[in-house]
Amino acid sequence: MRRYSKTDGGFVQVPVVLLEDITLVPIEKLLYVLLLRYDYGGRHGEVWPSQGQLAFTLGISSRQVQRILQRLQQNGLLFIEQRPGRASVYHLRLRVTEDGVVDERRQLLRGQELVSA
Repeated sequence: MRRYSKTDGGFVQVPVVLLEDITLVPIEKLLYVLLLRYDYGGRHGEVWPSQGQLAFTLGISSRQVQRILQRLQQNGLLFIEQRPGRASVYHLRLRVTEDGVVDERRQLLRGQELVSA
């Protein structure tokens, strides 16, 4: 399977449950989708883009990125692992893998049926 770099274009698989989450505003959803972009293939659920890069890509300030990341963490979508002097690691709790949608807040979802994780 060919891996895509940041400049290849490509695509991101977005869990429908994220799109339908009415507790999130559009910029929060967009930032989460951007984080999913860095998790090639959804295998690991750990990404570490800099807040500056996220801000640049979204056209917002680094401070806005920080606030949005905190809100996503409060909603249980990710866990932020602080690393002094280095980019933080974002542990994504909702992502798409070859086996279906992994929602660590709940269970593994395949299509419409629930499968115990």
